[in-house]
Amino acid sequence: MSREPVPAEARRAYRLEQFRDFLSFERGLSERSLQAYGGDSLRFVEYALRHGVTTPSDVSYELLRNFVAALVDEGYAPSTVSRRISALRTYFSFLLEEGVTSEDPTERLESPRQDRTLPDVLSYGEIESLFRSVTVTDAYGFRDRAMLEVMYGSGLRVSEVTGLCTRDLHLKEGLVQVFGKGSKERLVPLGAGARRSLERYLRELRPRLDRGGSDGRVFVNRNGRPLSRMGVWKILRKNHASHSASQLCHSPPGGRGRPGSRPGNAGARRHLDNRDLYARGPNVLERGASLVSPPRLRTYG
Repeated sequence: MSREPVPAEARRAYRLEQFRDFLSFERGLSERSLQAYGGDSLRFVEYALRHGVTTPSDVSYELLRNFVAALVDEGYAPSTVSRRISALRTYFSFLLEEGVTSEDPTERLESPRQDRTLPDVLSYGEIESLFRSVTVTDAYGFRDRAMLEVMYGSGLRVSEVTGLCTRDLHLKEGLVQVFGKGSKERLVPLGAGARRSLERYLRELRPRLDRGGSDGRVFVNRNGRPLSRMGVWKILRKNHASHSASQLCHSPPGGRGRPGSRPGNAGARRHLDNRDLYARGPNVLERGASLVSPPRLRTYG
């Protein structure tokens, strides 16, 4: 679909800014989710305007169905089409609650069928190879090692790792406070290896990197700014010991679910998985999170 700027008058008519505020303040979505919802709703508004529909109250089921068909014809993956349909359902539900529309045209809209597959995970040997590839001869190896230990030992998402702040670390108790999707908070145990790596990174490297622009984030880049998802992806690419390890994290920004996107995107990604801790017995528990609750863990409910 060709892209044309949406005039300010149309943005007001379709309540795009108000929809973003609703998602941010009432739903508590992350910035990345806000961008996804905003982009999906904006693309539909562009499509509607090209077809002469200037107000949301004039949007019909047929227009929405044709929009979805156009996405499919352009080769978008079923998962991407389903995500955009989900965003439109949320958007029109918001418009209905605000009294902008009198009915929800997405009610009869169906998502394309998706094949459900289990995520592809790295084997224990591949994970060991990845850890061996990270050397601490380079000062930044302290950071990379600590980041990988936390991701693996605590099972954190990339967005959760990049969002960690120093105040979220409770190293003496062996816990880390994590804010996940929808700003939901949880406490996650840290393994002994992750604690040691974090302590060394916080002692040896981070004080030299933090120049006042880190916003208190645990993992920062060479410029002292918070490490981004793209930064994590580049670190994994740099340190990977095999092609498999280069697919550890979610696709880099800009390549997700689009036709012709590069390898390593959603659907081809691989994950760090600590299920082998249980399969291989207690000897590998030092790196992963301990199965024995720390003394203060129970007090957090």
